[in-house]
Amino acid sequence: MLAIDSISVGYGVVDMIFVSAFGVAMVAGVGLGDLLTALYLAFFAGSVDVFASRLARRVGAGEGYVWLAPLFRGFLLVAVPWTLIGLLLAVLTPALLEMVGSDPAVVGVASGYVLVRMIGIPFTLTLAAASAALRIFNKRGMSVMLVGIGFVLNIGVDALFLYSPLASFFFTPVAAVASATLVVQVLTGAAGVVLLIRFVRRHGTAERRKPAEGVRGLGLARDMLKTSVGIGLRQLNDYAASVVPFVLISRLDIATIAAATVATRIWTIYCRVPQACLAAAGVYLGYARGASQRIATALMRVTISYVALPSIGAAVLFAVASPLLAQFLGGGDVDIPLTWMLTLCFLIAVPAYVLENLAGEVLTVEQQGKWLSVSSSIVTYAITIPIAIVGVLVLQSAVVAILSAFVASVLLAAVYLRRCRQLGYRVRALPVEEMAATP
Repeated sequence: MLAIDSISVGYGVVDMIFVSAFGVAMVAGVGLGDLLTALYLAFFAGSVDVFASRLARRVGAGEGYVWLAPLFRGFLLVAVPWTLIGLLLAVLTPALLEMVGSDPAVVGVASGYVLVRMIGIPFTLTLAAASAALRIFNKRGMSVMLVGIGFVLNIGVDALFLYSPLASFFFTPVAAVASATLVVQVLTGAAGVVLLIRFVRRHGTAERRKPAEGVRGLGLARDMLKTSVGIGLRQLNDYAASVVPFVLISRLDIATIAAATVATRIWTIYCRVPQACLAAAGVYLGYARGASQRIATALMRVTISYVALPSIGAAVLFAVASPLLAQFLGGGDVDIPLTWMLTLCFLIAVPAYVLENLAGEVLTVEQQGKWLSVSSSIVTYAITIPIAIVGVLVLQSAVVAILSAFVASVLLAAVYLRRCRQLGYRVRALPVEEMAATP
């Protein structure tokens, strides 16, 4: 999971590195555009989480091959409306950035980047779902290979579109790198579907022929769509707690924007560690929940230390290495001390962030989409974003704006854990002998 997540976030990092030679405004614009792309995709990726959690539960119940095809078909149907909405958001992005008073030079760069990336929504989601399915069926090597090939291709196509005769087809360097990422998304999305089909044909042929009780075609897709809206809104709110402060920071001077861009990118790279642990925990919680809720409850207790220890350890390493990372990602024009300070403001939230998202994985497995969306929306839009607004518009402080995400994590960790307890997830493990005797 760590390998796959690290490679996935590398697309935006590679784009930012390639355009850094064209000036700090390009770095700020691509950084902002990539964050907005991640913000929009966070909502749409709710469908991937719903697909993955349902598939994991079916695998845990011994019905994985029976349900894989209908669940994947339902997921593809859900991706259609998400693509249309994504394109609409891309068209509205310039007005959104102008409304918050972003620097005009940054607005043009970021908007162009977002528009091209949104065209690739169906391919991005398809790749994510195929990769998740391969991991759930324990084909981790195939999943890593698929995403890794895409990462290498992205580097090659970026260079090709920027420094070969093909560069003349693009108006700006940003259009070139965004188009390169789109091409790679199309290729890897198609490859993911092919790999998944070949895997299913090679394994579990007899099981696939059994009828899947409850498979309802469009009805299944409609049910997944309804749940994915809630899960997606929770993820959207989670990203908004980080992205909206950055959008507000884009009202400040270019030096602060560039430092915040690089600090946010460092935080995004760091988050691969806890998110990899959390995603793996979500899969195993799905397996366990498919067997029984009691086993899932015990697994949640065991999982806390396995997620927290590497996450906190990695946070310390990133805090130490952030000046070097800032130099590498932002070039010589970025304010290194300011970038380091802003990075520390992100990292202080790690313990609360881990608890919040572990409880969120449990609630996703339990399909608590509506509850997740309502609680996260209240915290994000009534508390977190107002703090960021005051930080930028009143105090002119990027530090206060970024620390608003810390407040969100603390509040949501408390709320999510309380909901888990209401659903019967007590912080108490089963006896070892009872765990060993359970399938």
